[in-house]
Amino acid sequence: MADPFIIHQAVDFIYTHLDEQLSVGRVADACCFSPYYFNRMFRQVTGESLYACIKRLRLERGAFRLLKEPSATVTDIALEAGFSPSNFATAFRDHFGLSPMRYRNERPFRASVPYAEQLHEIRKRQESPDDALLSFLDSRISLRVLPSTRIVTRKFIGPYSRLGEVWCRFCESMGSYLRRLSSPSFIGISFDDPLITDSRSCVYNPAFELPDAYGPGTLAMPGGLHACYRYRGGHEQLLIAFNDLVGVWMPYHGYVVGQGFVFERYYSAGTDEAGYFDVDLCVPVRPAHKFRSNKT
Repeated sequence: MADPFIIHQAVDFIYTHLDEQLSVGRVADACCFSPYYFNRMFRQVTGESLYACIKRLRLERGAFRLLKEPSATVTDIALEAGFSPSNFATAFRDHFGLSPMRYRNERPFRASVPYAEQLHEIRKRQESPDDALLSFLDSRISLRVLPSTRIVTRKFIGPYSRLGEVWCRFCESMGSYLRRLSSPSFIGISFDDPLITDSRSCVYNPAFELPDAYGPGTLAMPGGLHACYRYRGGHEQLLIAFNDLVGVWMPYHGYVVGQGFVFERYYSAGTDEAGYFDVDLCVPVRPAHKFRSNKT
């Protein structure tokens, strides 16, 4: 029987190394299994083959870049995703139903019910940010070099609208750990953009920092340069805040998403009188002109 922890380890490895040359054999080797046997286990747990998962994630990463990185050409995005331009165009159309250029121009966000009301506002802010918005974002966002750390975590695959119950279950299951910590630092890692990825396939890791944690259920978080947005407000505006960070502020200042984890660091989560969240939204960044090709 497939061990979900091993498959979740593989998913973490895929997301961490998605910008590199990545094959089924490399992922299987990282988990100490033969490619054939591991692919069977992976399909049993996730419902898709390892190859199909890597391909889908690279196409969705490409879609994210088409929408958030206006300076990147379709050719650059294709090569960095490991495709030739023609193969990328074909695979992209098969997955999203549109050519890459038409997708970029039409911005057809996945209009799932929890986010439908926010789509118009996100589009408007990205397409024509005014001086007031840019000034506000400059007052809330800073570049920081964050240290690497280790976390205790579990993996959730499903709609982000269920994250409230996910966090409740996680904290209940981690009670013995958390009671040992005087002031635990909670972190949530969002692996997917719910405006692009099917909600049933979105991956999220609730976690807390524990620098000396090793073994199953733990993960190394790389450090490096991050754009950090100190957000305080209702949970329903978090998606707009994230898109302001990656779709408005970062392109305006010449940055794109780099290698590492996109995460929230929680200072409070709806526990004050106003029910507001107080979080740092942290995105690894690199200069927009730095281009890497993964095509073999």
